[in-house]
Amino acid sequence: MIHQFTKSAVLFFLLFVAGSIYAQNMELKPDQRLIGVIGNEKLSQMEESGSFKIAVYNYYLDNMYYISETEPENGINQGLISELRLKDGTGTFQETAVVFENKTFNPYLYELNIPYDETIYYVIEEGKKYFVVYSRKTYEENLSRYLNDNKIIIK
Repeated sequence: MIHQFTKSAVLFFLLFVAGSIYAQNMELKPDQRLIGVIGNEKLSQMEESGSFKIAVYNYYLDNMYYISETEPENGINQGLISELRLKDGTGTFQETAVVFENKTFNPYLYELNIPYDETIYYVIEEGKKYFVVYSRKTYEENLSRYLNDNKIIIK
């Protein structure tokens, strides 16, 4: 009798944990910057299904890069930020640096050829500000840690 109760309690606990993790995924809301990239319909489907991809897409928007006041020592200089090309071929980066501070920059719109294990950077203001992009390896490690720390289940 006690053995059966223990099995039931463990099963209940596992279902509770799985339900909590799934519920946490259901609370993920897509960043509005994704609408122009992924589309409203696709984002709505992902939100309804509790897709972990929302967390991945959202994380990329603000965490694939950082702004530095010192030039990276081991990074590959890609030139001026104004040379960063739009993916749709309509031009280059024409925004002010405020776009990074107010979290409106959308990296999905730009041609960022990111090496696997090398950091790249663009000069925003020589000697003052640099747009530094993590290597894919570092980014993937940071993303994995983020998903794990926030208990976002990958399905």
